[in-house]
Amino acid sequence: MSTTCAAINFLLRLNKNVMKRFFSIIAVLLVCGLNSFAQIQIEEYGKATTLRTYEKSINSIHWIEDGYYFTAWDYDCAKYNLAGDQYHVLIYLGKTKDEVKRSRKIIADWFNNAKNNNFIYVSNPNAQRVCLYKYNSILYCSYGSEYLCKITINKHKSSVATAILSGLTDATTSAIIITSDYEAGRKELLANIEFGEHILTSGVSFKKDFMRSFENFLGEKEIELENKDEYDVAVIGAGHAGCEAALACARMGLETVMFTVSVDSIALMPCNPNIGGSSKGHLVREIDALGGEMGKNIDKSFIQSKMLNKSKGPAVHSLRAQADKQDYTRFMRMTLENTDNLTIRQGEVTDILVEDGKVTGVKTYSGAIYKAKAVVLCTGTYLKARCIYGDVSTYTGPNGLQAANYLTESLKNIGIELRRFKTGTPARVDKRSIDFSKMEEQFGDERVVPFSFSTDPDSIQKEQVSCWLTYTNEETHNIIKDNIDRSPLFSGMIEGTGPRYCPSIEDKVMKFADKDRHQVFVEPEGIYTNEMYLGGMSSSLPEDVQYAMYRTVPGLENVKIVRNAYAIEYDCIDARQLLATLEFKNIKGLFSGGQFNGSSGYEEAAAQGLIAGINAALEVLGREQIVIDRSEGYIGVLIDDLVTKESHEPYRMMTSRAEYRLLLRQDNADQRLTRIGYKVGLISEERYQWLLDKEDIITTEVERLEHTNIGANQQVQELLQQYDSTPLNSGTTLAELIRRPELS
Repeated sequence: MSTTCAAINFLLRLNKNVMKRFFSIIAVLLVCGLNSFAQIQIEEYGKATTLRTYEKSINSIHWIEDGYYFTAWDYDCAKYNLAGDQYHVLIYLGKTKDEVKRSRKIIADWFNNAKNNNFIYVSNPNAQRVCLYKYNSILYCSYGSEYLCKITINKHKSSVATAILSGLTDATTSAIIITSDYEAGRKELLANIEFGEHILTSGVSFKKDFMRSFENFLGEKEIELENKDEYDVAVIGAGHAGCEAALACARMGLETVMFTVSVDSIALMPCNPNIGGSSKGHLVREIDALGGEMGKNIDKSFIQSKMLNKSKGPAVHSLRAQADKQDYTRFMRMTLENTDNLTIRQGEVTDILVEDGKVTGVKTYSGAIYKAKAVVLCTGTYLKARCIYGDVSTYTGPNGLQAANYLTESLKNIGIELRRFKTGTPARVDKRSIDFSKMEEQFGDERVVPFSFSTDPDSIQKEQVSCWLTYTNEETHNIIKDNIDRSPLFSGMIEGTGPRYCPSIEDKVMKFADKDRHQVFVEPEGIYTNEMYLGGMSSSLPEDVQYAMYRTVPGLENVKIVRNAYAIEYDCIDARQLLATLEFKNIKGLFSGGQFNGSSGYEEAAAQGLIAGINAALEVLGREQIVIDRSEGYIGVLIDDLVTKESHEPYRMMTSRAEYRLLLRQDNADQRLTRIGYKVGLISEERYQWLLDKEDIITTEVERLEHTNIGANQQVQELLQQYDSTPLNSGTTLAELIRRPELS
């Protein structure tokens, strides 16, 4: 790289709330030698873009969005109106440690030149509108517009050595010019300022403090960016997929680190307060059969349990349990924190490190590098998440948690294609404002069946909490139709594609106009809270419309909303970029699981996370990775559909998707999959022996039934008649009789 020309970007970022709108600001620093400037362009961002404020310490190096930056903060800047309370001057250093070292050398050369030159400081106290500094060919757009203008730096033709554009508050715009010829620089600057009043000073005191910042920075002997701990596997995300992936890797003996934006959001249930349901209960049973945790955790934290579809055949019987959300999170976190080989780390991962097509680790927002032999992406709905209802749009993750805004660009840079999906959640309401007398009470099963094959059924029998059923009506639908133009789902404000099989209430009303009512399930969020979940009425309508429509529902006439319903859109992938093992086709050692793969639901996420975690561990161990076939389990159907079929909406598991569903019952998941769990190292010897004993008992009983003959006597015929079963013409076996549906 030529020593006569070196470009370093200064970015200045501002968050400002003006009349409920956020405005943004960008500044560019260019440091250059005498001969030429490189071409630099910053494209227009569009309306009301919000850029994040970086509150970091002075004179330090941080990873921010697209690379390492040196930050000059508050003390050296604010008193000169170069930065206010929410401002930073950032010097781009590069993406790797070697690039940072090279940048330090470039800055050192510039610094030595600048020490002997003059500083000219310009301030404009009247810069309340869009205004341009034009110093030679540098253009800069100030605060005051909904738009961020395009900044272009062209060929530099001046004799001025370097120019730094920096600073500004909403009342002051500032520039610093470093030049070997003070008078020439002053005249050129004055000639190119395109707005009125200005103040010009030599900036002698400023120069002293500003240069001290660089002396401190350049005086560092070595930049320690790497974390000294090395891991076998790094898991990004601690939702249902991340928990299963991290536990699988750690239990298979690998040193594992799991990153989460907040340890308080581990195994969070941001939407419905239940686990299981039609086909989803099958997934939970299969997760347990393989050695996963979800089944055990819901057995500890359920408040109501019910076996669905009992009027149909056993193939579609499916367990569903209401969870105490706080208990579910608490028990899962307790399990994670007490698992050997597993480290939980609160921090935002901003970059996936890849060398020669193989993953080598991750970088966090702080700039720390964590080396890892495999990485599992389980980002859920957090990646560049945006929550929306009415005209309110906030760049947060679910439940108001911090979104992960910086990983997307890194994924794109390593060749991963992303897209935008959307999901939604209904309002949470105050239990005390509900009239349950107008609703139908929904009880749990008298005898609770556990999710986990290892849970003793007698240990979980307890008093259960009721759920409630009510319905929308014509008035509800009219309010929605009258305000449909205010729905971001129909106005175009929401970009992401939502799930077809879990639609919002406005979607139901508009697409199923022939229906005069829709079910609303009122479900408790937990034992120790009055929050109730309004299942079946997810929405992104404005707050006033939400109140109006909810209060037309019987029992909700005086309801008080605790949390508004909202839609959330987020970045995810087309899972056809993955192998059936959930490893990326083009990046060795990088795996992906959960809603990031374009699916929906806690259970689908956990199933993928478990398989991704198992295969990441097997990759590190040098063993053959596993693939669950469609004939072996619902997990196989789920993953095969995701990685082989084109999908334009969040994928939801359904029994109809499984062509082998008559064989894939939820009660035989252990017989189908526990051997695989034992083989990979997630099933203990004791549990595996219990399975073998169970299979021996089943085999013995089947043989007994096959060899037990039943005659066509009067007693047998009367019994058959009692059950509306065809009488016998001759003797048969007990096995043949119980194959009759009416008798089994």
